[in-house]
Amino acid sequence: MTAYCANYIDLSRRSGIDFLQRLHRFSDWMDAHRRLLMWVLVVAYFTIALPNAYLKPLWHDELVTYDLANSPSLSEMLREIRQIDLNPPLLYLLDYGAIRIPGVHSNNHLISLAARMPSIVGGLLASVGMFSLLQRRLGALYGLAGVGLLWTTAFLPYVWEDRPYALLTGLLMLSILAWERASQPERSLVWVGWSFFLGLAMVSSHFMAVFLLSAFLATELVRGLLRRRIDLLLCLAYLLPFAVPVYYFAKIARYRSIVFPLQFQPMPMIIPVEYLVLWQRSALILCAFLFFYMIKILSPRATIPQTANPVPIQPVSVPTIPAEQVLLVGILLEPAVAVIAIMRSHGAFFVRYGLPGCIPIVILSTVFLYALFEKSRVAALFLASASIAVAASSSFVVLFAPPRLTTSYLAASGSEPAKYRMIEPDLPFVDASGLTYVEMNHREPAAFLHRTYYLTDTPSAIKYAHATLFEGEAEVAQTFHFQSKVETLEAFQQKHSKFLVLGTLDFPEDWLLRKLITEGYTVRYLGSFTTSYKDKDLYEVSLSSR
Repeated sequence: MTAYCANYIDLSRRSGIDFLQRLHRFSDWMDAHRRLLMWVLVVAYFTIALPNAYLKPLWHDELVTYDLANSPSLSEMLREIRQIDLNPPLLYLLDYGAIRIPGVHSNNHLISLAARMPSIVGGLLASVGMFSLLQRRLGALYGLAGVGLLWTTAFLPYVWEDRPYALLTGLLMLSILAWERASQPERSLVWVGWSFFLGLAMVSSHFMAVFLLSAFLATELVRGLLRRRIDLLLCLAYLLPFAVPVYYFAKIARYRSIVFPLQFQPMPMIIPVEYLVLWQRSALILCAFLFFYMIKILSPRATIPQTANPVPIQPVSVPTIPAEQVLLVGILLEPAVAVIAIMRSHGAFFVRYGLPGCIPIVILSTVFLYALFEKSRVAALFLASASIAVAASSSFVVLFAPPRLTTSYLAASGSEPAKYRMIEPDLPFVDASGLTYVEMNHREPAAFLHRTYYLTDTPSAIKYAHATLFEGEAEVAQTFHFQSKVETLEAFQQKHSKFLVLGTLDFPEDWLLRKLITEGYTVRYLGSFTTSYKDKDLYEVSLSSR
């Protein structure tokens, strides 16, 4: 029995060694075929991004982008941008062309896909740029692993959102690559030109890019101090794009006049939370790291035969030039600086404003893992496979459980049909939220929209929600030719003493239900219904006091 166990253990050990040997050979082969890994990256990216971009309905902010891009002419679109939205025009210009591709208006899914195409391209640029940077320094497999890590951060969901965040991140990645070449001693002026145009494109997509350009400028100052000679041409390339936010200063001033809910205004403690949220699905990846590390420690590497013709491993290329460190740290600080800037202006902060911070997080994490696993290509192979698999889970979810869009104004849950019958079709239907109001105007039939309202009252909005973002919905409805109506609460009350309200009582920006309940009007809860909007609860309101 003892001899049998010994033979079994020896056989298992030799099988394990043989498996590891084959794994090492396969990893070396993969690392040597960089073009193949690039194609793997591109195919995986579109496999993940396209189902989400095609199947998910456009939400409020995306619909604003789409409506602006759908303007009859470029001049009218550029004029409306300054009146409606708070972003520079690059994304809208790209969308203007994308939604006019022949055939995209044949169904709503193709419209969503076309509208999101600039973000999809931005995400691809960020991914390919990350691969290009890391594969030259750490090898192709670690380049692919770094891209996989990027896809597990908060970055990925924005590549299928028709807003400028993925586009800005992609332009940032290209700017880093351009800076690498433009800062070389024997550079071509072409790279200085690219640095300028990419910087211009960044600030033309989102105002948060000014903090990123500041990081590039700080890097050039450090490099100039080290060389005792400032690169005036490259500094000028990063200074000139600041003309864009200066030109849009009037718009920024109007932004400051908007009152945002206190729940959306950042506090200092949000800064560490922001960085944790940026690195979203790290739990599974961390477990994989620990698993790889245990393999590295426990595997009997001394007895594993070496491959016949091993591919030479490139030396570690951890950024050692202080200028490079300044650039990565400067970009990494962008979310924190954005929080501080928004705190000073009492604006609203969302995770997406710090999305460029994902780039240095991933670069530094990949370099750390490269050193931790002593350049192991097997570790890189498993890391790339695990991270891409985790990222792909979002595409599996949307494919097997696609988002549902209602074709009528409310689809009541089948378990409570009596509540659906309580809805009186002759009563006006009021959206308590500006988010739901805009989305309804793109998804509901005309017969329903003719009885749909959004009500405004700035003093009440400030008093009950401390929010005035949607007090300009009348201008939005007129600009985009909505079929529903926007009225002041006072004018609406003079014509209607009884109506329905779809709303969420505790949503920070919604004030209407809180005002009606606080001021003693009759508000009767009718039930929660299945909708494609954030609001599910329906109320019947009578303006006669209780």
